[in-house]
Amino acid sequence: MKKIVLCMLTLLLILPAFSASARDKETVFVAGNPDLYPVEYYNMHDKEYQGILPDLYRKISDETDLDIVYLNPGAVNHQRRLADNKQVDIVSAHKKDGADSLVGEIRIADDIYIGFTDIADENARKTVSAYLQNLDGSTVTSLALTHSDERAQNKTVILLGVLLGAVSILAFALVIVLIVWGRKSRREHDDIFVDALTGAGNFRYFKKTYQSRITPQNYVLHYVVYFGADLEGLDKIVGTERVTSIEKQMMHLLNEHIGDCDFCARLSCGRYVVCLQAQTEDFAREQIESLLQLMNENENTKDDFAEYKIRFRAGVAVPENAGVFARTVMLNAQSAYLNAQEGGQPYAFADKKVVAGRSREARIQKSLADGLKNGEFIPYFQPVYSVVEDRIVGAEALSRWNNLEEGLLSPQYFIADMTKYKIVDMLDLAMFENCCRMLQQNADCPLILSCNFTRFTISLPDLQRRVDYILEKYDFVRKNLIIEITEDSFDTGNKSVAFENISHFKDCGFEIALDDFGSGYTSLIDLCNFPIDKLKLDKNIMDSSSSDKGKHLQVGVDILS
Repeated sequence: MKKIVLCMLTLLLILPAFSASARDKETVFVAGNPDLYPVEYYNMHDKEYQGILPDLYRKISDETDLDIVYLNPGAVNHQRRLADNKQVDIVSAHKKDGADSLVGEIRIADDIYIGFTDIADENARKTVSAYLQNLDGSTVTSLALTHSDERAQNKTVILLGVLLGAVSILAFALVIVLIVWGRKSRREHDDIFVDALTGAGNFRYFKKTYQSRITPQNYVLHYVVYFGADLEGLDKIVGTERVTSIEKQMMHLLNEHIGDCDFCARLSCGRYVVCLQAQTEDFAREQIESLLQLMNENENTKDDFAEYKIRFRAGVAVPENAGVFARTVMLNAQSAYLNAQEGGQPYAFADKKVVAGRSREARIQKSLADGLKNGEFIPYFQPVYSVVEDRIVGAEALSRWNNLEEGLLSPQYFIADMTKYKIVDMLDLAMFENCCRMLQQNADCPLILSCNFTRFTISLPDLQRRVDYILEKYDFVRKNLIIEITEDSFDTGNKSVAFENISHFKDCGFEIALDDFGSGYTSLIDLCNFPIDKLKLDKNIMDSSSSDKGKHLQVGVDILS
């Protein structure tokens, strides 16, 4: 009888433990923060979340009936989307401003929280909360030291960790705060894969991912798509803050609507690249058309795009084989994008002949841009001689390119390309600033200078702001600078903008001269409406002055002036 009772008591003690171990663990899904080292971060090399919190979640999984799993781990932060879509139970290591859809939170440091969504099971909430709140200081310190050593041997942080070994969870918060404050100086290569503006991947991320995923077996299924729009131009009109918001929205749209096997990155302002996987070209076209529609007709941006004629277009390139570099395929897609832009098409596929031509154009454009950036374009002053006063009364600033390889180049070698690539405004404003600087430096000299503004520049909506920015830096007599515009400035679709810009120059105190008058663009109405002070006759008129018709024409010009 005693043996029977003893057996029953033993069974009563064993059965609860056996029952608990036999139960299936409850899976708890977590939306991680990939960029909060060392609290929680995504290790690109190991392709997993690491840090203090991931280690704690593993301990909770080992010691409780919960199985805590990160959902969609990666370098891009999807916490808000996963929480709003009710796909996760926990939003880990988040900031207060990102907790719109959370119903409970645990504060682990200044402005850093662990939050529960409304789909989180009550048992999961209580278990995780109790575990974190009852955590002993030695465990926290051990984890903090482990992850501090992973990236930098910071003696100060290690010493603090040792000293805080005997304290509670409050000390854990202090360790985290100190490490977070210093994390920028301790980051390794992971940070170079993240675009600072949007938090998405950058080209390095794209390149790394491309190299790891494109294989001899699957390269034919991939399409590299280059998306672009003139957001730099929009920035000059609506401001950087608005354009930054648009950039973040575009990256959010791309990340939301590409497939699980696809990946994307931001290259620069208004420039993005996506690698799509598609079984057929027709399916790839459908995906590209869908993404373009989303980008161009987004509710938050379509009004700005319509008003300022901004439109995203795309270029597509297919890897010729698995050995082609990511940059090469991306540049081919960029060439196709430029082809689509010129042809007014929504998108275009790369053509070998077009790619070769675009490569040459890209080299030219880069050379011009580098020259402007490095101050290689300088003014050469052509004297202005007064027949009446029989002396030099001023000078006209003419641009020259002091090219490091070719030497001194005249405008015939670069103006056409600058106009084609729409960077001639940078040259015009550089010459304008040079004149302003010279007039200030020679304030005691009765010097009159003139500089030219092209048709493209005089029609820019943001020209007044850019001119005013330069004028704020220089103090000189404004009437000593003459602004020369060409006749074709009147032959533009933005005649009203050109008029406003010319009037602004006049309001600033400058005289306005119309260059090459008589070349065929100016009407008498234009001469009456625009605030023109001087006419510079076209050379052909002067060459014909010896003929009877030429003499009559000069008389007419004298009457007009």
